[in-house]
Amino acid sequence: MLSLQEKLLIKISSIFFFAGSLGGIFLQIYFFRTGGFSLVVVYNIIHFVFLLIFYLASGWFLRKTGSSILIRISLFIFSISWLAVVILKQNSYLLAAVLFGVGNGLYWSGYNLSQYLLSQKGKRENYFGKNISFSNFAVALGPGIGGLIILLGNKIYRFPDFGYYLLFFIIFLLNFYIAFLSSSLPSFRGIKFNLGHIINHKRSYNFKLVLGQHFILGLMDVAFDTLMAIMLFVIIGSESALGGVKTVFTLIIAVVGYFAGGFMVKNKKFYLFTILLASIGIFSLGFWPNWWGVMLMGILTGIGFPFFSIALSTAYFDTIDEHQQSWQEKYHLFLERDGVLGSARVISYLILYFLFVKGDKLTIATNWLMAISVLPLIIGWLLSLRRPQRSGMRKQSADLFPSP
Repeated sequence: MLSLQEKLLIKISSIFFFAGSLGGIFLQIYFFRTGGFSLVVVYNIIHFVFLLIFYLASGWFLRKTGSSILIRISLFIFSISWLAVVILKQNSYLLAAVLFGVGNGLYWSGYNLSQYLLSQKGKRENYFGKNISFSNFAVALGPGIGGLIILLGNKIYRFPDFGYYLLFFIIFLLNFYIAFLSSSLPSFRGIKFNLGHIINHKRSYNFKLVLGQHFILGLMDVAFDTLMAIMLFVIIGSESALGGVKTVFTLIIAVVGYFAGGFMVKNKKFYLFTILLASIGIFSLGFWPNWWGVMLMGILTGIGFPFFSIALSTAYFDTIDEHQQSWQEKYHLFLERDGVLGSARVISYLILYFLFVKGDKLTIATNWLMAISVLPLIIGWLLSLRRPQRSGMRKQSADLFPSP
């Protein structure tokens, strides 16, 4: 059974991802239509640089500012970001990249800390499985509804790209509702952090594996999402059809995720098989950039990614549990992991940017997908090297639930 606080986390996450999925894929397509591949890559580089900077800065913010307050501030920033896109249109990419980066850095620092402290040790597979499931059910609805809003908006009002601006304004309003929900979360503060913690601490064997896993993940995850969205748009040809296809594929992830968490509590190594499916799925879209490749990618990654994600997230939090300090004294582990993850994401987009300058962009995109298809296999191998966790529950400090 999930606790009430875990259910609240899942509710916030689901609506957050729904809001993001309403417009996220179409924001990438919007910048692609106005500036091509290169503009999309530049936008994402700036976005992830600022995400990394502000996530790392959360080590100082969380000394006196509560985690739920950071989440609410981030949602206000997201609202401003979408409003900027509505007002500035295609000229908004620079400001939007900075604001979305700042917002995501603050949101995920607050949300990840809340997840760690509120999820039940020993049952995290169940929590992550349900979170993946409900978040992806929400994500599945977003592209279809977003594509329909764009289609109807453009038909109702003939102003150029009016459907896009209508969609972005709806997301602007939705973020205020998520901020209201997040005010019910416990607000964790009092982090004891300085840069010396990252520089001087002795990294355990399992934590080194976690850093390796998330560096490889960063080279793959967001670049795959961006290239997949653009290639689907090129292959399918319209926003509404793209939204429908993305909805079907995300529903596969949601259904599989709902059952995957409980299944992995008893079958913890099953992810090794599903990682192979995910790798084949990524390779398929690069090798066959047509409807066959699209279908194989959607089905195989839909089955493989939920198990893969649950195993990765559970190993990450369980490794933090192995450190015997109070949670206030080990926040540097979160920053170190996300520093590695964020740096790898920036590197992946920098590589794509320099490749796109010199050659045919669609060919480069397909070759990149085939190249990164091996990365889930490397992550699976690193996960299999993990040593069993030492016995003992994580330390519960007296101020686990400080007042907001």
